[in-house]
Amino acid sequence: MKQLNIDRINAKAPYVSTGPQVHPVRHVKKLLLNMGRFLVIGMATRIVAVKKEVIGCFFSGGFRNREVLLDTLNKRFNAHGIYDVEEDDEEIRLVLKPDVAQKEWISFLRSFYKLRYGNEDIEGVIDDLSKQNSLQSWLEIASRKEYESYQADRLYSFPISDEKQDNRSHLVIDYVILSLTGKIIMECYAKLFEFFTRLIRERLPEFRLADGLIIDITD
Repeated sequence: MKQLNIDRINAKAPYVSTGPQVHPVRHVKKLLLNMGRFLVIGMATRIVAVKKEVIGCFFSGGFRNREVLLDTLNKRFNAHGIYDVEEDDEEIRLVLKPDVAQKEWISFLRSFYKLRYGNEDIEGVIDDLSKQNSLQSWLEIASRKEYESYQADRLYSFPISDEKQDNRSHLVIDYVILSLTGKIIMECYAKLFEFFTRLIRERLPEFRLADGLIIDITD
């Protein structure tokens, strides 16, 4: 598999005064962004709803109140199943439970990669992960971004809405990319991605971690 590091496109190039010349990194980034975006499937490890941006926000529509937001988060991510729910004055956070990850991380990834890639070689990801035994160490490997099919990323505007579409807004999600495809030129709707997510979860019913899968388009 040809390796693709998402940071090669996402990373902001340092400002360099080059006069009339085009900064090469910025130029490449601009060209790539003009070609489309990436379709990603990933495991959400931290989901953040910033209250002032999500609850009753005039510009985004937002959720009527905290209770509707929490109910929607629970239905979308099975919040109390695989996530610890944390809350303060500014945010509501869903944080992946280490004990759930400890039990399923390696076996879940084996099954997901088999479902996604068949017999294709997945770059030794599982071998590398198997040398560690904690969620923190597995996320540290993702943060190194050595593998196309296992690298950390962040979505700043992940759409979420209730079933009737009366309440809608966006979340910030830290996640591990498990599949990266692109570039994608056409526009797609969030409901289609929710449909794809349900299909994958139904194929992996034995894993609680399947509730943490997300599908979106990233730059």
